[in-house]
Amino acid sequence: MLKNNLTLQDGDIVRIKPYINRVEVIGEVKREGIYETIDGETFDKLLEYTGGFTENAYTKMIKARRNKDGEKIFADLTIGELSKIVTKNGDQVIVQGILERYANRVQIKGAVFREGEYELTEGLTVKKLIDLAEGLRGDAFMERGLVYRTNEDYSYAVLPFNLRELIKGNENDIALQREDLVLISSIYDLNDEQYVIINGEVANSGTFPYIQNMTVEDLIIRAGGLRESASGSMVEVARRVQADNSMETNQTAEIFTFSISKKLELNAEDSRFNLAPFDQVFIRKSPGYEPQVTVKVEGEVIYPGLYALKTKNERISDLIKRSGGLTSDGYPQGATLIRRTEFNPPKTSEQLRLENLAQLLESVEKRSQEEDFTLESEAELLQQKRLQNVQVELDEYNENEDTGVGREGIRMKRERLKELVEKDSINLAASALQYETIGINLEEILKNPGSKYDLILQDGDILSVPRQLQTVRLRGELLYPITVRYDDVLSFKNYISKAGGFSEDARRKKTYILYANGSVDRTRKFLFWNNYPKVEAGAEIIVPSKPDRQPMSVQAWIALSTSIATLALVVQQLTR
Repeated sequence: MLKNNLTLQDGDIVRIKPYINRVEVIGEVKREGIYETIDGETFDKLLEYTGGFTENAYTKMIKARRNKDGEKIFADLTIGELSKIVTKNGDQVIVQGILERYANRVQIKGAVFREGEYELTEGLTVKKLIDLAEGLRGDAFMERGLVYRTNEDYSYAVLPFNLRELIKGNENDIALQREDLVLISSIYDLNDEQYVIINGEVANSGTFPYIQNMTVEDLIIRAGGLRESASGSMVEVARRVQADNSMETNQTAEIFTFSISKKLELNAEDSRFNLAPFDQVFIRKSPGYEPQVTVKVEGEVIYPGLYALKTKNERISDLIKRSGGLTSDGYPQGATLIRRTEFNPPKTSEQLRLENLAQLLESVEKRSQEEDFTLESEAELLQQKRLQNVQVELDEYNENEDTGVGREGIRMKRERLKELVEKDSINLAASALQYETIGINLEEILKNPGSKYDLILQDGDILSVPRQLQTVRLRGELLYPITVRYDDVLSFKNYISKAGGFSEDARRKKTYILYANGSVDRTRKFLFWNNYPKVEAGAEIIVPSKPDRQPMSVQAWIALSTSIATLALVVQQLTR
């Protein structure tokens, strides 16, 4: 209990007098800070306030700074003097830490079982230190070891020794000194880390650690096995050329080739081919392998839906024929071909494989939940186990890392398009570049199959055949943008009139028309007359606006008038 400890009441004022003596303590104490002392208190009492020294404090000498006669003085205090010297206002006490220095330490690093720091005892040698580290690992380089020694002037000296002979006792052991570092190198530290690479038609392309006596078949198994697309293909092994350094050669690799059977197997001799470190193995795609390519036809055809292309050069006319032809309501003039762009390429075969397996897993799990799981066969349970990681693989799949045929070309075109968009300051969102419409003339295609109008289909194409169109849409800078009924007797100007005519901001000579099949035609000028394009059913007439023009500022008018006046003055002087 404090002496004269009073209970506070409403309206009381507590007045705390300013300090008389204040001392700062920094360094290796438990509570650094500024402390208030009373007259006559000594330094040992002050250290009690701080909680005492930390475990890293150097206690043989305490530093103190004191103000005296308009300047500062410095004092070194021993532990015994702390209880005799009185603190004064403005004192600063510094408790230093111990040195980062070891009096009896040696170290061993490298190919030993227990690397680290050890106590330097009397008579400790390199061989005894190796024994303390529980001996050498199997990968220790036996021909040479090193002792790094720190001299008195802190320079370094290196003492080499033959590790094999030292262990046998055929070489003088080295007595260790304080701060010696014994380095036992690993044979792997002195050579490149050995690996082999496999790419192509395997489940998991990549780099794998080299194992002695590894065969091509072993590596294929490590890579998850061959894909179906490798059937009837070949394996190519590229090996580094180990030529004599004294001989110049232009050969960069030694090539070995093996065939893969239709059963996805190598023959007995080829499967036993031993790989060497840094070999690169390429599993080629079978020349006759092609995954299914699908297109879609929608709208006014007899059998709309998805279709798998039968050949690489199947055309629009072939697809119309397979879909049963156009219905009686089909409008061939408005047919459009929608195609993926480089920003939305068709899915890779690997991505399709993973998606199909994910759907298979979902189907299997759904069936097992609906039915009694105890009725599942062992084969079904094993199938579920094999498919467990499919969804994870699909989530981690990166299309940019796929090295399938044509993928690099697609990526390059995509990057080039992005550069052009940025360079030309085109405000075009990536989502708007996912698909593009291609204007086609379906009437001409059906009349002349295989002609230049009859385009070859690509993966992911969508052929859209609309129903008979009977309207024309008018948009842009018109007095009353509207959609009107199509009439073949009306001209372009008649349709503009139906929308109230051009607005004041209309850019008439830039008016264009977007036809139902995706093609575009613009207004042309002949002498003083605008030649407007023909209007068809389903078309859109678009009238762009004039660009915004900033009025000239007062400063611009002044500058212009000054320039004209100066020019007039020059002309006047020249004509005199």
